[in-house]
Amino acid sequence: MSTRIAKKKPVFQKGQLVYIRVMYGRNKGTVDEQVTYLIRNIGPKMCTLDRVDKLTRKTLEFKGRNLSLVDRTTAEARNNDNYWVYQAWDWSQLLVPLGAAGWDADCNF
Repeated sequence: MSTRIAKKKPVFQKGQLVYIRVMYGRNKGTVDEQVTYLIRNIGPKMCTLDRVDKLTRKTLEFKGRNLSLVDRTTAEARNNDNYWVYQAWDWSQLLVPLGAAGWDADCNF
């Protein structure tokens, strides 16, 4: 008898620090831990991120980076047709909470 433990999906909210997955090229799917972002706004289909300094948590750029999602059927069709770019239909495919990608000394003390 085996028990399966369901993995909880991360919930993303305004003010949370996150990393972004690389969605194109050879490193597609990996987490870019060099740049940290703060969620300014997040909705069901679009979010705006501000780049912040990882140590001081101060905003480096306030112009924002916009990310958007597409519906699942469209994303799967586009992913089958295009090898270099990945289309996402859920925020957990794009955003990674700080501390979940690897070991962050400032989060794990």
